Amino acid sequence: MLWFLLGWSCVSEALAQVQEHELKAAFIYNFISFTEWPGKTGTNINICTLGDDPLNIPLDALQKKTAKGAAIVVHHLYIGDEVKDCHVIFISDSERTNFPKILSSLKSIPTLTVTDSEGFAAQGVMIELGLEERRIVFKINAKAAKEARLMISSKLLRLAKVVY
Repeated sequence: MLWFLLGWSCVSEALAQVQEHELKAAFIYNFISFTEWPGKTGTNINICTLGDDPLNIPLDALQKKTAKGAAIVVHHLYIGDEVKDCHVIFISDSERTNFPKILSSLKSIPTLTVTDSEGFAAQGVMIELGLEERRIVFKINAKAAKEARLMISSKLLRLAKVVY
């Protein structure tokens, strides 16, 4: 019986992780609706991922959706890949040591940067996803978004836990 309960605990934990990643992907999808890019976004909205992360799989599922009248296209990138065509880029915690270099390379590009690495909204990532009491929360660095010529809706800003 003990083995059964321990096994169920592990399965339950794994299911909670899957749900967390699916919810974070849904948040990223919804952030698109509350963000305005300079000029026209075109026929595709490119969501890019940088690094290895369990969130990559739920983000792939967004390719069947549209946002702002454009098809969602997901690209998985690696350090050194071109990022100028990304409307949204999710930077995985696996790239923690490369954050300064990544943010520097995106400085003049209107790309919405998102991570779930704690503490990086304060350092220039535009949206930082987190988990508190089994709920997804987010912080927004409005200054970084403004510098990238992105307009984040006041509705989204009001929902953020913290706005820098």
